[in-house]
Amino acid sequence: MAVMEYKKYKKKTFKDWLQGENSKMYLFILLLAAAAFILIIHFVRLYNEQYRNSLMTQASESVTQAQATSPDDVIDEVANYLIRINRAKNFLTVYRLEDQDKRKAVKCFPVSTVSTLTDGKTKISSKMSWYKFADNQFAQFTCKLENGASIHTALYSSNNNGSILTESYYAIGTYSTYGSITLMADDAKWIYENCKNQTEVEIYMDASEAPEIKLAEVPQISTVSVTQLSATTQTTAAGATAQKAEETTSATAPASEESKPDATTENKPTAAPEEKTTQPPATTQETPKTTEAPVKPAA
Repeated sequence: MAVMEYKKYKKKTFKDWLQGENSKMYLFILLLAAAAFILIIHFVRLYNEQYRNSLMTQASESVTQAQATSPDDVIDEVANYLIRINRAKNFLTVYRLEDQDKRKAVKCFPVSTVSTLTDGKTKISSKMSWYKFADNQFAQFTCKLENGASIHTALYSSNNNGSILTESYYAIGTYSTYGSITLMADDAKWIYENCKNQTEVEIYMDASEAPEIKLAEVPQISTVSVTQLSATTQTTAAGATAQKAEETTSATAPASEESKPDATTENKPTAAPEEKTTQPPATTQETPKTTEAPVKPAA
């Protein structure tokens, strides 16, 4: 009985509400709420569609980048490598160790080696971005080995990229008297960044072995001026000042017949660089040359 009276009361009240003087305002509010609801649904669907498109674009870019990038150029912090250096042919091979009994050659670099380098197995013990071998002899991307040798770039007369020693650089691919195991800057940087400490290194002699991957040629360096460096002829600051004063005095004095330049030697062309030798040089330390031209740093 009470339920029936409630329903009757509610039905009457709703009818009165529809026919009341505020019915237009209520109807407008209902229409406005319905429009707001429709707009919310529309924007939610639009956002979801844009989000899905964004995910698909990112996935497509990732696939494209993965296809365009060689897996050998990607630094793999998990991969284990083996480095083998053939002193007889002056090249270095980097192998990726895929399992206990399987390896794959991923890089082959031309190198120069010194006659004091000994054969055998060793490991990378430490790394230095710049390493000083001696006065006026520095190298970048240096991996020190447990046997005392080092894998590094060509030598520089100071720890900056504008002072490369050209004789050390052009010796790459042959025997050398500079440094230890010398590579081009990009090659040394690759080993520096990819081969972690305790990476095994094997040094050996095999004149019959050919590189598993074609070796890159050593490009020429454009030089502005080349100065001969020699520790035995370097002077102190006082000596240099005195020498400069003597040169100034000589320049102001009239030139004698003996001091006149010889016509046969004036404007003499620079001798062509010696061709690389495939035989080990003498162990006596030669004096490298340096260039003041800026050398592009490794990438």
